[in-house]
Amino acid sequence: MILHKDLDTHYQRPVISHLALLEHIKMSKKQEIEDIKNKISQYQNKKKAEEAFYNTLSPIRKFFAGRPPCHHLAVEHIVHVKERSKQIDALNQQILELDRAIKLLSNGASLNHIEFSSKIDEEIRLYTKSED
Repeated sequence: MILHKDLDTHYQRPVISHLALLEHIKMSKKQEIEDIKNKISQYQNKKKAEEAFYNTLSPIRKFFAGRPPCHHLAVEHIVHVKERSKQIDALNQQILELDRAIKLLSNGASLNHIEFSSKIDEEIRLYTKSED
């Protein structure tokens, strides 16, 4: 964990702007989760359509239809579903961390005394640099 007090603190922002910053980061994380879920559902719908089309083929056409081996389908599933699900889990953990920080800020804690993971810390740095 990286303490946010290690960042440049040559001037202090009001707590409201810190809350707004953390809320903005949280909303971007939620949007990213929705985008990933949409990609997963698009992949699953595509696979269902391909399977439905294959099932409508006659036995002779099925014989000549080139289907990828099962292990290729398994790798494809891992890439398109499992890894994206892991990304969603990681983003949910970051959202929980942001919720904890927002709660601490609303209770009067300073942003400089809240510990963040390195990913959240980098995002805070990027947002504060873009605001300056």
